[in-house]
Amino acid sequence: MSIFREQRYREEIELMRIELDKCRENESSWRQRLEQRDGQLGLMRSELEAEQKTIAGLEVEVKELQSKLDKDDTSFRNEVQLQTP
Repeated sequence: MSIFREQRYREEIELMRIELDKCRENESSWRQRLEQRDGQLGLMRSELEAEQKTIAGLEVEVKELQSKLDKDDTSFRNEVQLQTP
């Protein structure tokens, strides 16, 4: 009877080892996925920062152009008022 019990224990241990190996493989796979996603996230952050810099630059340009347009508009109105009798 003890030989059967020992064999059964050995089989259970082998099944547990197989399950442990599967879990380790899954863990490794998830770690790789996380590392890959971290890399993608870093790249996306860099792209976002570049876009934010572009937007900030464009906003400055728009303000400068709006200011110039306002000045030109004021100058034009002053000229028209001077020419009107």
